[in-house]
Amino acid sequence: MPGNIMDLSGFPTLLDARYTQIKQEEYQGITNIIPWIYREKSTDRLDQFHTATGGLSDWEEFTGQINPQQFYEQYNTQSRPREFATMTIITNRMVQMDFSGVMEGRRYRPMVRAGMLTKQKHATELFEMLTVNDTRWFVRSEGVPIGSNSHTTRTPGVAVTTGFDNLTTDVLTPVSLLAARIAGRKIRSSEGDRMDLFYDGIILPVDLVDTYNEIANTPAGFDIPGLNQNQASKERTGIRQVYCLPLWTSTTRWVLVNMALMKENCCWYTAQDEDYGSIVEFDTIQVKNRGYMWHGPHVDDWRWAYVGG
Repeated sequence: MPGNIMDLSGFPTLLDARYTQIKQEEYQGITNIIPWIYREKSTDRLDQFHTATGGLSDWEEFTGQINPQQFYEQYNTQSRPREFATMTIITNRMVQMDFSGVMEGRRYRPMVRAGMLTKQKHATELFEMLTVNDTRWFVRSEGVPIGSNSHTTRTPGVAVTTGFDNLTTDVLTPVSLLAARIAGRKIRSSEGDRMDLFYDGIILPVDLVDTYNEIANTPAGFDIPGLNQNQASKERTGIRQVYCLPLWTSTTRWVLVNMALMKENCCWYTAQDEDYGSIVEFDTIQVKNRGYMWHGPHVDDWRWAYVGG
């Protein structure tokens, strides 16, 4: 007989008619971060394969003969959505003798909410692993984390000594925010050309939301007596989207993002949405409830993010 079976011995108060109200413990709120970050797609394939090609360099002056250019294949990403499931087992006598009615509906609501929370944790793992070359969800052929100072290109003859870094260890301050924004505008394409990237969003853990709000909403800058304008204010930076990831465990990490590039490079694949079922076993008369889902993130290029902290 399997363990973790809900029976009379584990719920004495549910069977006592003197208890007029029994509260079901639940999570207070669950924020769905998937639409903020990912482009959502469905899939019927076990593995997802994405690849990319680079662009072209500057046009040359025409001198009577055009010299042809070519673009080169860049790095590819392979991901595999993963399956997740849970179940509960409740004895028939537990359901029949429940004076409180807590077991009505066969306890689906806690299972549904636990599934929602699990999914949000998986969506947050991209940020937990920004500086780690993790292979739980996807493998990128470049072989370095999304946030790294070791990015490269497959286009021949392009120097990667500058413009291929998107990671700083600096904590979030007006100075570090300014430095990251400047560095972002100097990030280079696979052909080595400056991309002039503007960051219009910032993604933060709970611990840094107030810190950023103070930076972005303080009217004056560093020279308070002179009342200089705050160059890190939201009006000056153009950072209009501030996203807090409530399940992100970091207390120091922050990420500047180009929203359009993030949606272009970050996909959320769903092979099967949350599905629930219930049966009563013939021989034991136990009520069995189960939940199942199949999903995972997929991330291609790195240039959508500048990682700090």
